[in-house]
Amino acid sequence: MVKWTEEEDAELVRLVGIHGEKKWALISGLIPPRTRGSVRERWVHNLDPNLNKNPFTQEEDAIIMEEEARGTAWSVMLSRLARGRTDRMVKNRYKNTLVKRRNQPTLEELEASYDTFLAKAAELGRDIALRKAKMAAEAATDVAETAETAADVAETLADAAEGAADADLVLPLPHWPSKEVRAAFIAFFEGKGHANWTVPLVRHDCQTRHFAGMKLYNPIFLGTNDPDTNRACYTQKCIGVSEYTQHHTFYEVLKTGLSGTDYFKEEAIQWAWELLTKVYKLPGEKIYATYFGGDEELGLKDADEEAKKEWLKVLPASRVLPCENNFWKMGDTGPCGPCTEIHFDSIGRPDGASLGNKDEPTVIEIWSLVFIQYNMEAGVLKPLTAKHVGTGMGFERLTSILQNKMSHYDTDIFMPIFDAIQQATKARPYTGKVGADDLGEVDMAYRVVADHIRTISFAIADGSCPGNDGRGYVLRRILQQAVKYGTGVLKAQPYFFSGLVQVVVDVMSDDFPELKEHYIKIRDIIADEEASFGSTFTKVLSLSQGTEKFKKAAQEVQGKTLGEQSLYLVSEPIGGA
Repeated sequence: MVKWTEEEDAELVRLVGIHGEKKWALISGLIPPRTRGSVRERWVHNLDPNLNKNPFTQEEDAIIMEEEARGTAWSVMLSRLARGRTDRMVKNRYKNTLVKRRNQPTLEELEASYDTFLAKAAELGRDIALRKAKMAAEAATDVAETAETAADVAETLADAAEGAADADLVLPLPHWPSKEVRAAFIAFFEGKGHANWTVPLVRHDCQTRHFAGMKLYNPIFLGTNDPDTNRACYTQKCIGVSEYTQHHTFYEVLKTGLSGTDYFKEEAIQWAWELLTKVYKLPGEKIYATYFGGDEELGLKDADEEAKKEWLKVLPASRVLPCENNFWKMGDTGPCGPCTEIHFDSIGRPDGASLGNKDEPTVIEIWSLVFIQYNMEAGVLKPLTAKHVGTGMGFERLTSILQNKMSHYDTDIFMPIFDAIQQATKARPYTGKVGADDLGEVDMAYRVVADHIRTISFAIADGSCPGNDGRGYVLRRILQQAVKYGTGVLKAQPYFFSGLVQVVVDVMSDDFPELKEHYIKIRDIIADEEASFGSTFTKVLSLSQGTEKFKKAAQEVQGKTLGEQSLYLVSEPIGGA
């Protein structure tokens, strides 16, 4: 990204004053080589004099929600708000922040709900314990009648007592709907002074195949751009590589970001532990933490003793482990730093530490805390003038743990989409099988179609489209693969894929209103792509069928002349001879 010059900024301010804020295409043409998207982003996030330097207060938020419910115009609300607010600021505050909170439970409501669950679970646990103890006592009585010594009876009673105690202690995790998982994360960090950001999936100022990621914040890390706030939390929409068992082409990362020295490793680690164990109620005995163990090739011989020290406050040494790979960087150059990773062992075995980062599905990394304190220049690490914290937790991973599922695809993130696919294709229901157990790759097809309809829907909603180059080409290949699996394996009818947009909107639009806003656009673009690809796919399929018929006819000839009828049968699928 080419840094904006002071002259360009001054010209942008002048042109907006002349043409207004809606003429981005016109203005970008007057500031070459800046694009429409980059001009708009520069104005909205850096130069707009009405930038939200003074955050909306809780009282103002309450006024906006109250007046909006009455149908009050944005301009009329201004009389009750702080001086300097504009129609656009109020509208954006409502659309990008307040409307997302409307139906989301507060952190207090989530905790109260869990307390109710815990009381019921404890009551159930005690009941189970009493029944187990009663059964054990009856069994002990039977044993006593035939036991040769009193020691046998005593041992039996001891085992029964131990089993009864275990029944009272082992309680299931509460059920966490995925929406509440996301809401609890945002609510927790808002309570720690973080602003809830809306972050795009698509970088409109970059026409490569890449989608928005951490590079978006390089100017902040390097001190060349000041953010609106020093603390932020958000859910990052991402597109990446998929294996269709635990990974997806579209996924979410629950993130926090900090600019400057407001807080660093101590608070970041303490808050991570608090959220996981006090809010999500994950058992601490199943959590492991790794920290940077040093790397001589990077010129950092010493381990990250600061991070280690913080983890030892809450975890035993056997579950705080050094790892030389715990150093995060974007590439060969740029901001970077040591990180600490949090792993969860869903089984809670004694040797869980040895299974981290080993593709063991029951011991997975769920959260990475990155301490950005260096800049890599020509292979040399140089300390940054200010330290930053960036954390990222896998939303689908966390949800699968909280819902006690071995696969992300078995959670309520995907199951409604599987139901819609089954209704649209009339295929057998999804059963979660993989590999050789998945006969005909039917479950694989379910996963591909469900994952890809999410990917395409979000990308189009954020302004990207399938095309012949760059990220457009990536999206077109993703869409075509879904159509091939849907029609080839699930035997779906044409245009089935565009019909699945509605279920994505139903499942996700409460937290991502852009899906509902652009629903028609998303559906129509996908339908056009299906029509274009469908005709090509049919020709390829026909060619394949013709090839098989030719092979069969050639085997039957066995040295004889191929008859006219056989020639017609071979050539007919591809349009005749």
